[in-house]
Amino acid sequence: YVRSKRNLRSLKLDLSKSKHDNQNEFENKIIELKTLKRSRAQYLKKLELANKTLDMAREQYKHGLISLLDLDRSKLEYQNAQISYISKKYELLRKIEEVNLLLSNKILGKW
Repeated sequence: YVRSKRNLRSLKLDLSKSKHDNQNEFENKIIELKTLKRSRAQYLKKLELANKTLDMAREQYKHGLISLLDLDRSKLEYQNAQISYISKKYELLRKIEEVNLLLSNKILGKW
């Protein structure tokens, strides 16, 4: 009887610790999610600026103000900005799915 009581107490402590650990993990994931949302917004602004820069470079090239090499640099900067934005977007989606998994919600619309 005493051993059963001790085991029960131990199991309750383990359960309490597990609940606490899960709550901490959830809170950390939510913080990471908010950070990624802000980061994605910054990368979107960077992409928009790179697009404007590329448009300006095309105009300057058309009028002979910059070389083809400078135009290519602008294109490369725009492509790098696109890659960075897409990467952040999918990183955010992955984090959302991690939170859904913790909440036992559907992942990608499926159980």
